[in-house]
Amino acid sequence: MARRRYHKKKKLPEDPVKVTIESLAHDGRGVTHVDGKVVFIDEALPGEELEFIYTDSRKDYAEGKVETLITRAPERVDAECPHFGRCGL
Repeated sequence: MARRRYHKKKKLPEDPVKVTIESLAHDGRGVTHVDGKVVFIDEALPGEELEFIYTDSRKDYAEGKVETLITRAPERVDAECPHFGRCGL
């Protein structure tokens, strides 16, 4: 029977990180680089300057979500529905 190796996950940084989004990934997430590592950020657009917090970190890439939007991209529009982000539609 093979042994399973259990690795403790590294603790994610808690402080927001300031970045500029470089491009979009195929799934629509913003892409940037922090210390040479690719970071995919939900709900971020190219050209936006923002602060994000890490939600996951892997060997080759990391993921995050927007904490503070500093500079908006011209393509960003406000949602018409007051329930956007809560109901899922």
